[in-house]
Amino acid sequence: MLQEKLFEEKDNYFLELAFSKNYFDFESFMNSNRRKIFLSIIKVFTEFKYSDDTCLKMCVKAQVDFTEWSTVFCFHADEPETLVKDILPYFIALEEYEKCAEIMKLHEVLKQKNK
Repeated sequence: MLQEKLFEEKDNYFLELAFSKNYFDFESFMNSNRRKIFLSIIKVFTEFKYSDDTCLKMCVKAQVDFTEWSTVFCFHADEPETLVKDILPYFIALEEYEKCAEIMKLHEVLKQKNK
């Protein structure tokens, strides 16, 4: 089960994804949750459209091989290429072209905002 929370600045990160299921290994965790994680990254970059923040953090927590695992990703407003280089190919492979168009539009908006 996925728990998703949006945080105020005082919490030091914008979004937290907490997965309660135990995963055999990191690969099985990523295979099961890549889409959810990538959609959350899109949500982080979408926030840059509306805020003056230069960095937003996303925390991902899970249990892998019965060990608590967590990491914090810091996404920067002036690096929208992350969307095109890392997120877009996943949705192209799934042939989710509406999502691809949304990503490209967001990328362009952020590029213009960062000029």
